[in-house]
Amino acid sequence: MNNLHRYKNYINVSKFESINSDLLPSKYNNLFYTKTDFLKMLDQVLYFYYDEYGIKFLGYGAEGNAFRVKSKDGTKVLKLTKREDEASEITKVRKHHISGLVDYYDVRQVIDIDDVYVTIYSILMEKLDNLDYLEKTVWSFLRGYFFNLREFSNKINLVVDGTNIDYNKFLKTNNIERLNNIYEKFRNHRKKSRFGFGVPQINQIADNIELELMIKDEAYKKMLEYYKTFCDLVNDAVKYKLKMRDFHTDNAGKDENGNLKFYDVLYNDSYIRDFKLKSIKITL
Repeated sequence: MNNLHRYKNYINVSKFESINSDLLPSKYNNLFYTKTDFLKMLDQVLYFYYDEYGIKFLGYGAEGNAFRVKSKDGTKVLKLTKREDEASEITKVRKHHISGLVDYYDVRQVIDIDDVYVTIYSILMEKLDNLDYLEKTVWSFLRGYFFNLREFSNKINLVVDGTNIDYNKFLKTNNIERLNNIYEKFRNHRKKSRFGFGVPQINQIADNIELELMIKDEAYKKMLEYYKTFCDLVNDAVKYKLKMRDFHTDNAGKDENGNLKFYDVLYNDSYIRDFKLKSIKITL
């Protein structure tokens, strides 16, 4: 058995080796596995998809973990979650090619055949790069100063129902002339206020949107690009009757061509508990 070796912050693993425990996230227990069993489970899930791969821990949420996986076929993200509703939502959303949404390649149940652990779900998805500081600033400006999603929803958490949005009204409300008007006011009449600047912030986000960045030609060009991306995404959400939520910078990134994309932002409201998924069977 060969020794594990590292390169570029990844761990390279052959199909005869186990994943090094150094890779384990500090919050691994959000899936209620012991440390040893978590590593065995992760090992078997990855071997289902790849013979050889490099893996890097990306982060964790309340109910799952995400890893970047590098193989000869490219780089993807593996997400492990205990949320059945998330797996159901993605299973339905991925049937459509939605502009501005990350590509989801595979969704499966991870079943412990010894029945010690509850079923969790593996989601294999497109890898996105992080937005740089200027790109985050531009999207924060659009989200906070321009796109008024509250107009289409009474919910405080800004979950917007695509079945109730008139897309033509959305475009009329959020047209390019209004965007340019708000942008010019921002450039010419900046004024400090509790949440940022004098131009009203729709969602009252506290992002530090810097004038020095937003007045650059590069920022304006990027803003027009992001404007189109988001309008196209809303159009698809309305077309497929999906709900929209959480369009913050943590759920945004860019693909290999630099295009803005989102994940964990669209879902189907018709959640069915007995939905069918293919499985990855593991033994611990």
